[in-house]
Amino acid sequence: MHLDWSSKGCAKCRLAWMSGSRDGLVLVAESIPRHARLFRCAQCRAYWEEHERYADVVSQAEAHAAYKLEHED
Repeated sequence: MHLDWSSKGCAKCRLAWMSGSRDGLVLVAESIPRHARLFRCAQCRAYWEEHERYADVVSQAEAHAAYKLEHED
């Protein structure tokens, strides 16, 4: 997604990424082929994909397709 940082997720999950603490982020799945891990914010429910050097939000559809998730919403 191409969004301004301040419009991604919520203040709590952005702070978790900036601080490196991961507080409030729940690990949902890992993908070896994508070299990534999928997290979800416990507060705003945004999906975040963590790569080796950065993290970015992904849509619910992208998360479910890429990680073969069951619909839990």
